Amino acid sequence: MDNILTALLDESVLGRRPDNINEFWDIWVEPPSLGNKQKLIDIFFEHGDSTKGGGCMGDIRGNVNYGGDDAIDISDLIFLVDYMFSGGLEPQCFEEADMNGSGGIDISDLIHLVDYMFSGGALPEPCPL
Repeated sequence: MDNILTALLDESVLGRRPDNINEFWDIWVEPPSLGNKQKLIDIFFEHGDSTKGGGCMGDIRGNVNYGGDDAIDISDLIFLVDYMFSGGLEPQCFEEADMNGSGGIDISDLIHLVDYMFSGGALPEPCPL
């Protein structure tokens, strides 16, 4: 985690480098118009311990395509189907696609996502910390 924090504090934000993580948050993350959430994700994957996994963007799983708004929508379903059946891109974060928290991605995750989105099914499992 230290290498991620170092990378975040070393990034130029609005033309300057923040002095601490609170300043970084205030000027880079808080203003939603800047659209920097994807940049944060990229920093995590570049400087984190792994390019896969590492927790979800939100409180629950389901943002399979790692969309910047953290919404669970039809694009996540399409991404998962493409990955599972058409050789599509791997999810950046496997926890997001592991809807039932089983430790792997299989047909039960796809069923869980469809049930949640279209039939009022159970919420996806909480994300690991």
